[in-house]
Amino acid sequence: MKRVLVGIPLALLILVVLLALAIALVPTRWLADRIELLVQASTGYAVAISVLELDLLSLHPSVRILDVDVDGHELAALVRNADLNVEVALMPLFRGQLLIERVQLANATVLARRDKDGRSTWAAAPVEQRAESASDASFPTLPAIEQLLVENVTLRLEDAVSGREASLAAAARGSTLDRVQPLTLDLAGDIDNVEADVSLAIMSPAETLLLDAGIEIDLTATFGAITATLDGSIGDVAAFREVDLDLTVEAPDLVAIETLLASELPGLAPLRFSGTVMREDSELIVRRFDLTTSPFVVGGDVRFDRESLPPTLYANLIVSQLDVDALLATFGVNPDGVETRNQEPEGEAIAAKVRSGTRLLPDTPWPFDTLFNALQGAIDLDVDGISSNALPIEGIDARLELSPARLSLTIDELLAAGGNASGKLTFEPTEGGPLRVGDVDVLSATTAVELELAQIDMGQLLRKADLPEEAIDAGGRLGGKIKLWGEGASGAELAGTLDGGAFFLMSGGTVNAVFVELAGLDLFQSLGDVLVPGEEQVPIRCAYVDLHTEAGLVTINDLILDTDDTVFLGKGTVNLDNEEIGLTLEPHPKDPSLLAASTAVEVGGTFAKPEISVDGSLAARAAAMVLLSQVAAPALALLPLIELGGADDSPFCSEIDGALD
Repeated sequence: MKRVLVGIPLALLILVVLLALAIALVPTRWLADRIELLVQASTGYAVAISVLELDLLSLHPSVRILDVDVDGHELAALVRNADLNVEVALMPLFRGQLLIERVQLANATVLARRDKDGRSTWAAAPVEQRAESASDASFPTLPAIEQLLVENVTLRLEDAVSGREASLAAAARGSTLDRVQPLTLDLAGDIDNVEADVSLAIMSPAETLLLDAGIEIDLTATFGAITATLDGSIGDVAAFREVDLDLTVEAPDLVAIETLLASELPGLAPLRFSGTVMREDSELIVRRFDLTTSPFVVGGDVRFDRESLPPTLYANLIVSQLDVDALLATFGVNPDGVETRNQEPEGEAIAAKVRSGTRLLPDTPWPFDTLFNALQGAIDLDVDGISSNALPIEGIDARLELSPARLSLTIDELLAAGGNASGKLTFEPTEGGPLRVGDVDVLSATTAVELELAQIDMGQLLRKADLPEEAIDAGGRLGGKIKLWGEGASGAELAGTLDGGAFFLMSGGTVNAVFVELAGLDLFQSLGDVLVPGEEQVPIRCAYVDLHTEAGLVTINDLILDTDDTVFLGKGTVNLDNEEIGLTLEPHPKDPSLLAASTAVEVGGTFAKPEISVDGSLAARAAAMVLLSQVAAPALALLPLIELGGADDSPFCSEIDGALD
């Protein structure tokens, strides 16, 4: 038995020595040629080895390959002048283990070049595909390397298609067997003449670095003025799963990125991001992140799964600071005129429609099909500290829910113009799916909106609307409720099917703000001249309007506007389907001596071409007073939504005002 135990290792040693002698006696040029053919057959790249040196009769067998060139299938010179030296420990081979004592790569230039015709040095020739085994499908295991050294290696990029250029010096060192000596990679140079520097360390949670067992990484990178750090672990390197990484990015400016992308970016700098990036199964998660930019500061959590259909997004976002004007400006939108760099101003487009007499409501189909199928999930948004010269919004607390069957926006609180609003907007695709309209599939949706307004300061709204100076103090307090629903593929189609109703109550303000200053249109100037002749500012004690709509036909059940001297009554219809107007406004002076001068005004025509006619006959005074008392009752439901001032001589306002006491 002892002879057997001693004889087997001895026989193996003799076999290895004989094999080494056989290989050592083979001409190295012949071996180099065989290696070149093998590499080309398996990779598609042409390899040329100038010198092959073997030292196999040693306790540390080594192979040196000098002055190696690699050419792509389309263009030559992928790699030039590379030197490779590999030393192996002999004794572990007798135990069936491969231990590489030293790997050294030096003096190489790697050139990624693409010409203007799209040919590149990295394109490989087609190779014969062999059947893939189960072991081939697994992630490759790093060999046991005691010492890795990469030095004097240059990475270059010359891309005639994109115009990109880069030159980076690369160096690496470390071990796959010793955590004290982690694998490190350093890159330094420039990309498109912007200084770049990368330092990466790769370690294993265990003593030996095995990629299929997970890795720990520590990365620091600078690109121009931008600095980024990334550290943490990756459990499944092959699938990039079981990821837990802490990421920080600081960018005093975005000049480096703009140079790299050759395009202008939104002016978000200075920018700082910090958060934890995770990967669980197919979900990418960003937890406890903070993003600070010049227009806004936002934090929260985001979960995204791109493998679901449609992709799934859940987000909880808390915005502690938001400069709306600055944010709009970064994306090329003028916050005063609300227009983009490449889009015709909305006001000019509407004016053109008015001049041509065409319909004003937009008939361009909305992209419902894209909206319903883009994402599923939910986004919770809490925005505080909003500042804007163009929009009277101070804060918002809302939730957006998305699915292929329903989109809904729930507004728990919208702080605007000194008051607040709340409500819900929903969209559901109509049955039957998209309809073919010309060459386009158009999807219609059922839309419903419920909205409640409380304590809205119309004066703030008018100031934000950039109306003339006279309108600054013209608005009063507004409250109201809206409940509408309809179906359509565009704004015009939806408006033509609307059902539901709305009512509003306002206190304070002036008639000129309502009739004269609104949008600066001649129609309202004419109404002001007829209803309040010779008056520039007529104070409003209170106003009330009750609307009902069915199949796009809006009926004004009651419209009352009470001033110091006159009560204005209104009735009529507005047809949203054909955009026709049929309204009557009647002034009812409180002074009997002015009754003869009272004139009713009828507004007809269409949205694009409204027409005004004057009617000298008015409804009976008694009927008007009865109407006031009837309207007061339903208006009482709106009392919590506004604040009313005094109304000593108003049958309508005094009854409401008394109910507040």
